[in-house]
Amino acid sequence: MWIMMRREKRDRRHFKRMRFPPFDDEEPPLDYADNILDVEPLEPIQLEMDPDEDGPISEWFYDRNPLSESK
Repeated sequence: MWIMMRREKRDRRHFKRMRFPPFDDEEPPLDYADNILDVEPLEPIQLEMDPDEDGPISEWFYDRNPLSESK
C-alpha cells in the first residue's frame, strides 16, 4: 500500500508543497470566497488495497478512534 501511495505522489503533477510569500502586516488577509470557492477540487486518490496485506492498515484507517488504546 505504501508503495502505491509513493507512486501516486510521484506521478501526480499537482502534488507539490505550497510556497507562500513572506508575511506582510500591512497586506489585507485573503478572502476565502474570492480565492477558493470557484476552484473545482481535484479527483480523489483511490488505491486498491489487498485484504491480506493491507487488512490491519485498512482497519486502522476506518477505525472510529484509532489511537484510543495506545496510551
